Amino acid sequence: MNKTPKEEATEMIAVFRQRCKFLGDNHFETHYVLNEQQAINCAILCVDRILKTDPQIITYEGNKYDPTQYEKHAKGNTIYWIEVKRELESRLEDKDTSPSITDWILGLETWTEVPECEIDFKKLKPTDISNSLHIFEEKYKIDGDEYRLLYPISNPNASPRIEILNKTK
Repeated sequence: MNKTPKEEATEMIAVFRQRCKFLGDNHFETHYVLNEQQAINCAILCVDRILKTDPQIITYEGNKYDPTQYEKHAKGNTIYWIEVKRELESRLEDKDTSPSITDWILGLETWTEVPECEIDFKKLKPTDISNSLHIFEEKYKIDGDEYRLLYPISNPNASPRIEILNKTK
C-alpha cells in the first residue's frame, strides 16, 4: 500500500523524533531526542534533498527502468514529495516565507541573469550554499535583493552565472 503525503510526513517526523536502543530479546528502549518542531525541520530538509536529486534516480521500479516512463514517474514522484513538504510545513509553528525548492520546482521562484554585475561577491559571505549533481550555488542578500551565483560542478574555476531573484507581487 502506498502512503499518502500526510502519512509520509507523519512517519518522517516520528523517525526523527526518536532514537531506539536495542536491549535484546526484541525489547527496545525509546528516547526522544528532538522535539516536534525540530523533527519537522529535519524532515523538510530531507524532502528538499530528495527534490534536488536527479529525478531519474527515483524513477526505478524494482530493478527495471523504463525510459519511456521517465517523465511520468519523475513528475509523479516530484509532485508527491512537494505534497509531503507542504504537509510538513503546515505543521510548523514558525512559518518561513522565503522561497523554497518547492517554489522553484513549481515555477513560483524565478531568476533573471545579470549579465554585468559590479558587486564584488568575494568580499561578502553567502547566506546559503547548496549543490546538486551539476551545479554549485551560493546565495547572497544585498540591499533587499537576493542574488545567486551558479558554478558548474564539472568546472568550479569557471566564472559563475549571476542571477537575481524576481520579486513577486
